[in-house]
Amino acid sequence: MIDPYQNNVSALPVELQVEAIEGLIEASEHRAATPTVKPQNFEEWILRNLGKGIADQFMMNYNFKVWGVPPREVSDVARLLSEHS
Repeated sequence: MIDPYQNNVSALPVELQVEAIEGLIEASEHRAATPTVKPQNFEEWILRNLGKGIADQFMMNYNFKVWGVPPREVSDVARLLSEHS
Protein backbone atom coordinates (compact mmCIF):
# COMPACT_ATOMS: atom_id res chain seq x y z
CA MET A 1 0.00 0.00 0.00
CA ILE A 2 1.29 3.47 -0.89
CA ASP A 3 1.35 6.01 1.91
CA PRO A 4 -1.05 8.90 1.08
CA TYR A 5 1.80 11.39 1.35
CA GLN A 6 3.75 9.53 -1.29
CA ASN A 7 0.64 9.40 -3.47
CA ASN A 8 -1.08 12.74 -2.85
CA VAL A 9 -2.08 14.80 0.17
CA SER A 10 -5.62 14.93 -1.24
CA ALA A 11 -5.96 11.21 -0.36
CA LEU A 12 -5.79 12.10 3.35
CA PRO A 13 -8.85 12.63 5.55
CA VAL A 14 -10.06 16.23 5.31
CA GLU A 15 -8.93 17.17 8.83
CA LEU A 16 -5.36 16.06 8.03
CA GLN A 17 -5.44 17.94 4.72
CA VAL A 18 -6.45 21.11 6.59
CA GLU A 19 -3.68 20.59 9.17
CA ALA A 20 -1.11 20.09 6.41
CA ILE A 21 -2.23 23.14 4.42
CA GLU A 22 -2.45 25.39 7.48
CA GLY A 23 1.09 24.31 8.40
CA LEU A 24 2.33 25.15 4.90
CA ILE A 25 0.76 28.61 5.11
CA GLU A 26 2.19 29.27 8.59
CA ALA A 27 5.63 28.08 7.45
CA SER A 28 5.47 30.36 4.42
CA GLU A 29 4.50 33.35 6.56
CA HIS A 30 7.30 32.56 9.02
CA ARG A 31 9.88 32.31 6.21
CA ALA A 32 8.71 35.64 4.80
CA ALA A 33 9.05 37.27 8.23
CA THR A 34 12.49 35.75 8.91
CA PRO A 35 14.24 35.53 5.51
CA THR A 36 17.78 35.42 6.89
CA VAL A 37 17.19 32.58 9.36
CA LYS A 38 18.89 29.36 8.29
CA PRO A 39 17.81 26.01 9.73
CA GLN A 40 20.48 24.37 11.88
CA ASN A 41 19.27 20.81 11.32
CA PHE A 42 16.91 18.84 9.12
CA GLU A 43 14.02 19.05 11.61
CA GLU A 44 14.20 22.85 11.54
CA TRP A 45 14.34 22.76 7.73
CA ILE A 46 11.25 20.52 7.56
CA LEU A 47 9.29 22.76 9.94
CA ARG A 48 10.44 25.96 8.21
CA ASN A 49 9.61 24.75 4.71
CA LEU A 50 6.75 22.27 5.09
CA GLY A 51 5.13 23.27 8.37
CA LYS A 52 4.09 21.38 11.47
CA GLY A 53 1.25 19.40 9.88
CA ILE A 54 3.34 17.65 7.25
CA ALA A 55 6.24 17.39 9.68
CA ASP A 56 4.14 15.61 12.32
CA GLN A 57 2.06 13.54 9.92
CA PHE A 58 4.87 12.29 7.70
CA MET A 59 8.32 13.82 7.43
CA MET A 60 9.65 13.24 10.95
CA ASN A 61 8.65 9.58 11.15
CA TYR A 62 9.55 8.81 7.53
CA ASN A 63 13.03 10.30 7.76
CA PHE A 64 13.69 8.60 11.10
CA LYS A 65 12.74 5.30 9.48
CA VAL A 66 15.03 5.95 6.49
CA TRP A 67 18.09 7.17 8.41
CA GLY A 68 17.60 5.67 11.85
CA VAL A 69 18.28 9.00 13.56
CA PRO A 70 15.92 11.86 14.45
CA PRO A 71 15.91 14.66 11.84
CA ARG A 72 17.10 17.13 14.53
CA GLU A 73 20.39 15.18 14.60
CA VAL A 74 20.93 15.57 10.85
CA SER A 75 22.67 18.87 10.14
CA ASP A 76 24.36 18.45 6.76
CA VAL A 77 21.05 17.94 4.90
CA ALA A 78 19.66 21.19 6.33
CA ARG A 79 22.77 23.07 5.26
CA LEU A 80 22.68 21.68 1.72
CA LEU A 81 18.95 22.28 1.31
CA SER A 82 19.24 25.84 2.63
CA GLU A 83 21.99 26.59 0.11
CA HIS A 84 19.69 25.57 -2.76
CA SER A 85 16.41 27.15 -1.64
